[in-house]
This record gives sequence, structure tokens and C-alpha cells, in this order.
Amino acid sequence: MIVRIVILALLMITCACSRIADGEAFSNLFPASSDDSLEERFQNPPVDDRVVFTWFWSNAIDKEDITRDLEDMSRVGAGRAIPSMTRAHSATKSEGGVVFLSPEYLELFRFTLEEAARLGIKITGMPSNGWYQGGPWVEPEMGAQMLVWSETEVKGPGLFSDKLSIPNKHRPGRHARIARGAMDYLTPVATLALRKDDEGRLISSSLVDLGTAMSNPGFLNWDIPTGEWVIYHFGYVPNMSAMKQDSPGYGGLQIDHFSRKMIERHLEEIAVSMLEAAGPHVGSTLDFLHENSMELGHFDWTPELPEHFMTHNGYDIVPLLPALTGASFSDEFNVTGIKNDFEEFLHILLVEEHFIPLRKFANEHGLLFHGQTGETRSGITVKGVGDLPEDEFWTHREDKHDHPAVFNRNNIFASHVYGQNRNLFEAFTSRQQWLETPAQLKALANEVYAMGLTNLNIHGFSSSPAETPPPGDVYFAGTHYNPGVTWWDAYAKPLTSFFNRSQSLLSSGLPVTDILYMDGPALQEMILSNEMMHEKDRRFWKFDGIPVERLMQAVSVNKSGRLVLPNDQTYRVLVVADKEVSLETMEAVERLVEQGATVWFQAVPQGSPFYSEGPDANDKIKGIVKGLGGGRPASIFSYGKGKVLTGSYREEKKVISSGASSRQFFPGMHGEAMDRLEISPAFEYIPENDSGRIFFFHREFQEADIYFVANARRSDLKAECMFRVEGKVPEIWDPMDGSIESVSGCVQKDGRTTILLEFAAHESYFVVFRSKDSSSPEIDPISAKTAKTVNVSGPWLIDFKPAREDEEDFVIQSDTLFYWHKSSLEKIKSFSGTAIYQTNINLPDNWQKEGARIILDLGTVPGQFEVKGKDIRENVYDALCAEITINDKSGGVLWCSPYRVDVTGFLQPGINRISIAVTNTLHNWRIANQFCAGASKFLNNNVPRDPHAWELIGLAFPPSPSGLPGPVKLILEK
Repeated sequence: MIVRIVILALLMITCACSRIADGEAFSNLFPASSDDSLEERFQNPPVDDRVVFTWFWSNAIDKEDITRDLEDMSRVGAGRAIPSMTRAHSATKSEGGVVFLSPEYLELFRFTLEEAARLGIKITGMPSNGWYQGGPWVEPEMGAQMLVWSETEVKGPGLFSDKLSIPNKHRPGRHARIARGAMDYLTPVATLALRKDDEGRLISSSLVDLGTAMSNPGFLNWDIPTGEWVIYHFGYVPNMSAMKQDSPGYGGLQIDHFSRKMIERHLEEIAVSMLEAAGPHVGSTLDFLHENSMELGHFDWTPELPEHFMTHNGYDIVPLLPALTGASFSDEFNVTGIKNDFEEFLHILLVEEHFIPLRKFANEHGLLFHGQTGETRSGITVKGVGDLPEDEFWTHREDKHDHPAVFNRNNIFASHVYGQNRNLFEAFTSRQQWLETPAQLKALANEVYAMGLTNLNIHGFSSSPAETPPPGDVYFAGTHYNPGVTWWDAYAKPLTSFFNRSQSLLSSGLPVTDILYMDGPALQEMILSNEMMHEKDRRFWKFDGIPVERLMQAVSVNKSGRLVLPNDQTYRVLVVADKEVSLETMEAVERLVEQGATVWFQAVPQGSPFYSEGPDANDKIKGIVKGLGGGRPASIFSYGKGKVLTGSYREEKKVISSGASSRQFFPGMHGEAMDRLEISPAFEYIPENDSGRIFFFHREFQEADIYFVANARRSDLKAECMFRVEGKVPEIWDPMDGSIESVSGCVQKDGRTTILLEFAAHESYFVVFRSKDSSSPEIDPISAKTAKTVNVSGPWLIDFKPAREDEEDFVIQSDTLFYWHKSSLEKIKSFSGTAIYQTNINLPDNWQKEGARIILDLGTVPGQFEVKGKDIRENVYDALCAEITINDKSGGVLWCSPYRVDVTGFLQPGINRISIAVTNTLHNWRIANQFCAGASKFLNNNVPRDPHAWELIGLAFPPSPSGLPGPVKLILEK
């Protein structure tokens, strides 16, 4: 219907008013281009390039804790913190303590801003207790609502005079249930009857509205016509979803997220007080408001829904509610279309009535807004509403393919197609605490950076008094990134610096993305897997997804036939991948091809999925598709100023693993189609070893091409890498230390530059191409080296210093190096902390020649285990943190491959003292003591002893690989 196009136009106007169209508010804070040189940003990342910490407060927090926490964050290089008051914190008091929004809390909030300003850290305000929107002022009628109904079968003719059964049915959903007490607040919506046909299906044309036949609550008087009938008694009830993880003193229900009135009331109740307390810091130190995960359980109604639905879809949903019940109807009734309209409308309602008012409030108060959509339908449009798109990924090990267990790429798509340029991800969330090593976090970051993530929000930093022994007081979930972890003092700063330097380049300029998919089921299925793991010929073209309203609103075609967005983001190919698309999608596609775009019909659309587009939509879609050549044999042909590629050119999907680890992928995603369109890969590689795998991402900044490349596996890799760049000088920019080295021996031909690259396990760096007249520093080129070695064989004196002060130090002597977790001594097997290895080595006078470099190599290092049923493998991530001291001089720290350090100038002829301080995680101590994060510190107090629960929180895992297996050696390079 025409009404859908009008409705979407109205939505676009609304969104434009909120500055979604151009990302204006966002780009003012985070420009895609900067006057700062790339080198300056890379070596000294500005505050907005640095990592964010989700900062968990208990109600025992005080000013001393706040100052210490912020100074610790500043010391390691954080750029921003998001304070979150929460119940699920082991220091939370059940009685007393700081009450959220009390004068004491607001004073602490103001103090936080003052201290953050002193330290140069920005603060994002979260106007909620726990991470939910609501409070003690929320009555059940103001909370999240759900559609319910009862079904009564009757036969006529005859008289029905009775009370209808209480609604006991609801639409399916992950957390769908009717809560105890909800029926006390039942509000009627409609009572409808439909006759069955001879096959027991409902006849849509037989609908009878029984509203006038109802008397008293739920009582019906009705003269039943001849036939078998089903009476549907619809209403809605609150889902009674309470705030979760709310600290004591400010609980209650969550608000109705489909109601503009409720979010405005919520902001008035909470955010206004916080902003008043913030005073002059609003818009400077306090520059964002944040809404955390929307986890409301099942909600699919709001009192104003019928009115809004009529406005948006042009028809009344109430008489058609039986279509949502799962009943079988006669053939002429488009049940699927009505369901799709309803689901799509809930998506739009959330944007219009919840997120747009949130952003509007923030912007009107001089702030920006970012929020997560949690368990709701996390579409690209919802992500595009905020000034900074946000989602999350987890580190859970149920996935066995080096892949974060939860990762929403729609967030990345939104940041590209809505022009925000950057995106934020709650990062490394987990309930399997204290397993993660810095090397693992770096490796996981490599993968999500290569998918297009630009900024990490590390989940999280738990506030804890200084006197609390490790791991301190902690929040119940997360990769703990605070002074309570064993590796904090020596390793958190270099790891954070790696993140910050990487993000300074990953947010520079614009992404280079060739392919733009129309959003739909095919795209959402495809992104469940990382295509860089499975592309059979190792040739890659990056892709994005775009909703139809954004395509209609903002996409044009330039003279070279590229699709262009207002922020100058371009694409070479538009892909239609679903067999069902809206009429407006096909009309937009036709318009763009006429203007010169290239379109690839990966599937041939057969019709519209929406009832609201009317009965003629399918024929109109087929007509457009036929005109564009859809359904023809595989070919390329012209249409208007553009061209159309037909044929799938994509292999059937395959499935790897099962259960929670199940992933689908398409082995030949884009290769043949891009070859036919003569679009060369953005990146291609040929590994020396067939099992080698490389991740990448590509951005353009002014005249520079920036490639992020990462070894995806825990093994050394050498590969011939081909970049779609020619005529520019390549350089290696290493985010580990900020160094820049020129590249020798590259070959430039046919629009590509080929470089032989070497990677250590999970190593990553940037290959930056700049013009030949670039102002890059004079640096010696990388060259081949020869080497000789000498083993550092011991004997070793090993001083074990447990992380917990309630455990005693102990010393052993060993002629050999070994794994701690395989020791027969329980105190070594369960050890968590730092062990200092000491030995001497006698070097002859002539061992070092002038000009040679001496490298200390730690040899084989422990790996982290991967759980696959009962199969435990120790080959996933590096698990060693080592601090080097030679002749009482610090040689620095090693925490990821390559485990080598330059010790030239540290050594002397004769006796040399070598000390290696090796640190593992708290996991081995934790499983030995059954320690569990959360409101109660030990497992037997707060976690059921079932195998799944133990595995979920990491206590079912064996001791983590630890120690220094060696061999340790000195390498003379010349």
C-alpha cells in the first residue's frame, strides 16, 4: 500500500530531526578525518580513541575508592568510564550503604566527575540502577506489557452466556510467560469469533466482533450462528519484569519501552537529578548518556499500540489479532504478512517511542547518547538511532572456532550506513571469570577489529577497596580488568596501549567496503559466522547491510556508478539476497540501477513479506524483477545507466559444530560474482602453510590506505599478502609499541601491492600505504637476519609468590623447566600468582661481536585450553606473562607472541644473572577453592551444583596451563 511509503517517509523525517541521517552530533565529537597526523594519533591516541571501562559500583563505594579506581584506570590508559551501581557485586550490602539517587549518591557522582576531569578521563552517565530503566515509582500499568488471550470453542446455533476463560496464551518468545499477579491488571483489547471450515481452519471472512456482547469483566452473551466457532478473548497484562542487579533501596519494575511517556517520565525521575548534580561537567567530562542492555523478558504490547499501528500500516490490527495466535486460516488470508507487519512495527515502535526520545533528551542537554538493544530485535535501524552505535560480544568457550560467542555485526553496519563512523562494543563479557590472559584478549580483539569494530568497552572494572585480597570485590560477570587480577600491575598498561593504538587507526577515515546487502533474513543468517575463516580461496571483499528506509533516504549514485552515502561512504555493488522483499525495496533498487548502480540478484524476489503493501505488491515486485533481469540465466546486462548481475554464485550454506557452538557459513561467498564484475579483492593471501588464516580490515584516511592484518591462529605464519593498492609506499605500524618500519621487497602491479609478511601467534599490525612524497620518518628497512643460539639451561631457583596474601611464599630448585598445572605437588598445580625464575649464565669474551643484537627467547609457552566435550586442548591462546630482568636491569615484559626481547647491552662477558618473573591467572587458585564471583563469594553459597552451571562459570574446567616450559635461549642476530 501507498501508506507504507508515506509512513516510512514520516519515520525518516523523525529520524532526520534526531540527526540520524547524517550522524551530525556524532561526527562533531568523533570526526572521520582529523588535522592530527596519523603518526601523532597512533603514537599518542587521543582520549576518544582509548578503551572504555564499564565501572561496577557496590553500595559500599566511597570517595577513596573512586579516586583510587580512576587513578588506576588513568595509569593504564583508559579514556572513559561508565559507572554502574549494581546489586550483583560481592561488596554490596543488603542493608545500609549508598542508595541510588540519594543525596549521598549524587554527591559521589559529582565527585567522580571532578576526579575524572583532573585525570583527563571522560564519564558516560547511566541513569539507571543496575542496567535497567525503571524504579520504585513504576506501577504495573507503567511497565512492559504483553498480549495475552484465551480460546473458547463453541458450536451453533445456540446461546453462549458465561464468563470466558482467563487469558492463558501468549505469543512465543525466549522469556515468554505470564507472571504471577499479572492477571490482576488485565486490560481487555478485543473479543472476536471466527468460524471453522470443514478442515478445521479459521475463515477470516467470518470474523465477528463481540465487543458489544460483553458485559462485566470477561462475561459474554452471544447468539451463536450455525457452525463451529472459536472465541478469542484478547487483552494485555504487565510482564512484571523487575529491575535486575539493582542495588538495595531503589528497586521496582521496568518501564514500558514502547511508551514515549514512560521513557520521558524515567528521564525526569532519574537523569534530571544526575545532570543537576553534574553541574558544569555536563557537556565536557560528562558528555554521554548510556542505556545498557534492554533485557525485559517478553514484551509485545503497549496501550497506544493499535493507534500507532493504524498510523504506520494503514489498517487496524485489532480485528486481525487472531493471525498472531498461530491458528491455521483459510488460504486467502495472509497470516504471514500480518505477522511480519506486526514484528516490523514493534521494531519501528521501539525506535520512535524509546530510542529517539532518549537521544533527543541527551542532545537537548548538550550530551550524546549510546545504548544497547539487548534481547530485542537488534536490527540495523535501532543501532543507527544513537550518536554512537553499541552492542556486545562475549568470550564464552562454548564456541570452538576462535570466535566470540556473541557478536552483533548489525552494530558495525549501522555505524557505516548511518554515518557515525565509530562503533562501541561491550567487550569480553563472560561468566567464566579469571581464565583470560592478556594474549587471549588481544587475539579476540584482533578478530572483532577485523570485522569492523572500532572501540572497546571493557566489561569490566569492579570497584574494590585496596585492602580486599585478590581478586577483590567483583561483579558477577565479565572479564575482570582491574587491580584484582594477577597481571594488572605489569601487563594491563601495555595491553591497553595495544587497544588504544589500534583504535586510533581503526576509527580514522572511512571503511573501504565493496558490497552493500539489503537487510533481510539472508544477511542475518550469513553474519552468524566470520566469513574470513571459511572463504575457500582466501580472497575477500568487505560488506555491509542497509535497511530499506536508509537506502531510500540517503543513498545516491555517483558518476562512476558507486553507491554513495552522505558521509562519502561508497559501495560498488548492491545485493538483493532474499526471495521476499518489500515493494519499496524493489522500487529503490530499480531507481538506483537506472541511475548507474550495479545490482547483484543473489536470489530472485518473488513477492512482498508484508500484508500492508496490499494484494498487488507481489505482481508489481515480479514485474520490476523481470524488467531488471531477475530469473534470467546467469549473466550481466545493462539497465538504464547501470548493470545487473544475475545468478547466485554462492555455494550452499554449511554448518560447523553443533548446539551453542553451531555456525553456518557460505564457502564461496563473493568470489565468482566479484570476478564476473571485475572487482578485485580488497585483500588476498597465500599462506606458506595451508592451515594459515589471516583476518583483515581496510580503511582510507585522506591519501592513506590503512590495512589491519592479524594472524588468526596460535602458530607462526608466513604469507604472501596482496593489497588492492598501488603507487604508495607500504609501512608496518605496530600497535604493540607504536613503531613504524618501512617495507622492502614489495611488488606493485595491476593495481595491487604484494608483500611477504610474517606473523607470530595471533600477531597483528597495520600495513599503511602512503604517497611516495609522504612525510614518514626515515627508518631502516626490514631485512633478513642470521642467528646463532645458546641455551639458558639452569639450574633454576624458583620463588613462588601467591597472589593471595593468606598463602605463604615457597621456593624450589629445579634442573629443568616444567608446566605448573602438570605438577604432582598440589601447591604448584593450584598456584596462582607470580613465580620468579633465577639462574646464571657464563658467556665467553668473544661471544658477542660488534653491531650484533642479542635476543632472549623464552621458547615454548603455555597455551590456553579449548573445551570440546571431554576433549581438552591446550593450543588456543598464549597463556604466559613474563617480566625480564638481566643483571638487575629491567628488560621489560612479554605477554604475547613473539616471546622475545632485545637484551643487547644488558649482557657482559662472564657471569650474567637472568631473572624471569612468570605470572598466571587466578583460575587455578579459584577452582581449587571453588571461588565464584557475585554477591556471595563461594560457589556453594550461590550457584547450584549442576554440571552446566559449573561449566558456565568456568569451574568445570581443568587447571589452566601455566609455568615456563622453555627452552630459554639467547639468540645472536647479525
